[in-house]
Amino acid sequence: QIQKDQIFTAEVIAIDKKRDLALLKSSKYLNNPITFGKNWKIKVASDVFAIGHPEGLWSFTDGVISSLHSPKEWRYNDDYEYIANCIQTNTSINPGNSGGPLFNDKGEVIGINSYTSEGEGLNFAVRIDEVNDFLKRARNGEYPKGKKADKYNWVKIPNHGLEGLDELYATDSNDDGKYDYWL
Repeated sequence: QIQKDQIFTAEVIAIDKKRDLALLKSSKYLNNPITFGKNWKIKVASDVFAIGHPEGLWSFTDGVISSLHSPKEWRYNDDYEYIANCIQTNTSINPGNSGGPLFNDKGEVIGINSYTSEGEGLNFAVRIDEVNDFLKRARNGEYPKGKKADKYNWVKIPNHGLEGLDELYATDSNDDGKYDYWL
């Protein structure tokens, strides 16, 4: 379970809607900095893993790189189209680790887990070359700062039953009657 002292806020610094990336500035300093892997060292059949917190449970998922797409186009439930160099992996990606790091076997970040396609084992992460380019451009002010989305109607969820969490909000971003984003 995530404890209350493990939850903290972050400010959105930059958003790249085309590559589905965002840069956040944390309100707390983390003692364990991450190391980025080298894009040219990413190879098909290499071991990879992801960590996350789906449905309130800490998880570790592992797998191998199945393919490298340069570039890959995709869509979520909306009409917005994304495009980026991606890593295809059979490492499970779900709402608990989507948006988090994809690590190589040395513990270096080589991608940002992004989405799952229909079919078993079709999971994708935006590759580290795209992340590095995004960070460089964000430092140069090329992306707008994040703004609270007007289209989302955040609803407070009472009696959510999550230990150590005072408030929980959710929104139905695609109007299908199911909450798909949580805050």
